Amino acid sequence: MYFDELKLGMTVDTAPAVIEKEKMLAFAREYDNIPLHVDEEYAKTTHFGRIIAPGVMSFMAVWAKYLDVAFFEDALLAGKSSKIEWMKPVFAEDVLTGKATITNLVQRSEKNGLVELTIEVYNQDGEHVMTNVTEAVVKCRKRILETERLFLREMTMSDLDALYAVLGDPDIMQHYPYSFDEERVRAWIERNMNRYHDNGFGLWAVCLKESGEMIGDCGLTLQNIEGEMLPEIGYHIRKDQQRKGYAKEAAAAVRDWAFANTEYPALYSYCKYTNEGSFKTAESIGMHFEKEYPDEANKITHVSVIRREDMEK
Repeated sequence: MYFDELKLGMTVDTAPAVIEKEKMLAFAREYDNIPLHVDEEYAKTTHFGRIIAPGVMSFMAVWAKYLDVAFFEDALLAGKSSKIEWMKPVFAEDVLTGKATITNLVQRSEKNGLVELTIEVYNQDGEHVMTNVTEAVVKCRKRILETERLFLREMTMSDLDALYAVLGDPDIMQHYPYSFDEERVRAWIERNMNRYHDNGFGLWAVCLKESGEMIGDCGLTLQNIEGEMLPEIGYHIRKDQQRKGYAKEAAAAVRDWAFANTEYPALYSYCKYTNEGSFKTAESIGMHFEKEYPDEANKITHVSVIRREDMEK
């Protein structure tokens, strides 16, 4: 998960880690060779009554299970353990489980943030045996551009639910030639992730600056418009966020980005001829009617355009 997806209080459980006696003894003899860890007769004379596991080994056993969870996946840049505290001894054949909780979030820049994780470790009897505090530097999802109220960033598969709330809404997509189920939304995200790599652009997630919430998508893609592959500005905004000017604000920003970062002489927007809301949004950012043509998917496709010279008028 990326930094901008994380919330305070998010938790993840680790799988059980068994402190096997032979491995415990081998570790102790190699790295912490004191009688309390390796001499069973001596350990009986202490208030523990038996040998105990080295603290570092107990921690590493749980830490390995935490790493298996891959909480941050490829977004993790660096990390360190800043505090380890033992509450109870760990014995051979104890079974340790951990619960990692996000206890602090600090945005360091637009690129990354610092995450504090507190891992509470319990044995098979439910006794709290250890607390570990870890800090991790985690990447933010890549922002492409910002407006007064919005920022646009690259989409990832973790946006599936948010985008499904947009594309899966039959009212929003009534002019589209087919409806969207979860699999089609997943394919939509994958297609745009490929576009970022292949073209340097695609449809980006539209997010509210105030909260970071994704409310739709907007961006530049290459579309087949009457047999030509042309740069097209597309936009979809969640129903409860419509009529607030967000589509116009995002589309205008994409228009400016496209003219500044590509050499295309013109940008297009196309839709079914009945989708007045879509072509009115295109007109609100300076586009004008270009043509309509018969099309199998839309019956009639309406095309709007803005040329570089239009921006200079």
